[in-house]
Amino acid sequence: MENTERNCCICGNNATLFQIQEKWICDQCLSIGNENLKYLWTNSIEKLLNDYTDACLGCLSSDDPENIYKARILGKKIQSVFLFLGLPKDHTLLLPIRKVHLDLKIIKKSDVLLDEIAKQNEENKVNAEMVKLLTKKQKEANERLTNRIPKLINDSYITQLKTFVNEELDYYNLSILQDKELNKYEERFTELLKEYGQSVDAKGKSSLQTIKILHKIRKRAKTLSYIYSYLNDIFSNKYVEKEKYYKNIQHQLAKVHITKDWMEQLKTYENKIHAPKKEKKAVKNQLKESIKILVETVELLPGSVKED
Repeated sequence: MENTERNCCICGNNATLFQIQEKWICDQCLSIGNENLKYLWTNSIEKLLNDYTDACLGCLSSDDPENIYKARILGKKIQSVFLFLGLPKDHTLLLPIRKVHLDLKIIKKSDVLLDEIAKQNEENKVNAEMVKLLTKKQKEANERLTNRIPKLINDSYITQLKTFVNEELDYYNLSILQDKELNKYEERFTELLKEYGQSVDAKGKSSLQTIKILHKIRKRAKTLSYIYSYLNDIFSNKYVEKEKYYKNIQHQLAKVHITKDWMEQLKTYENKIHAPKKEKKAVKNQLKESIKILVETVELLPGSVKED
């Protein structure tokens, strides 16, 4: 439809205009813009998927822990981006990534906890037993991963990924209302911060309820950092401050998460740890005290998250 009272915000043409949010754009500029957007999304998605499959296959051919780290991070990034674009959680491309992630997560978590235990100056029976149990758990996860990857991340799956990029991706990246969707994610994060503040006021920073909310905040911050990291690759670092903000929150809460996970692993293996009850209790109390100290240093109010 011609509209002589309005002009395209890009070329100034006043024929065949479409309103995009509060601006007007002509049919030709819209078509060019869509093609450019398709190119940017396609290239970025292809690179992300190729890097992920390479990292997974690298887990089979090398003992380098960097492959485990990359496969885990890239897998979570793909899941976050695909869900952001609107793919259903049960999409056939996401299921293999989730299954592989189960073992990647165990291997990485075990690595982190083994490092933390190694940093302890005090040697005791509980920690020595935990090292044995975690090492065994990690070995079993490695064996499962070695069996899973060839079955899940294989030529057939790679073909499915390519088909998705060539035939389905445009539907998602051109139909998504990006700013609106980002606002939804941001609003949920803001709600969690509000819940955190209310819990701190009512029960204190070290209460079980507050710590559970911190865990949700960390997970949401991680998802947002993955999404903004990906969008920065496409839109020339347009969201670099956003990505940095959420990564900083992740870093601030990382030590709390690690110590909390250590406590949970200790509870899981308590009956298998051959150590005096007194020693087990002492380690539990030490971890509880560490969590209490760590959460007291957390500052998540607006403007309180420090930049790296």
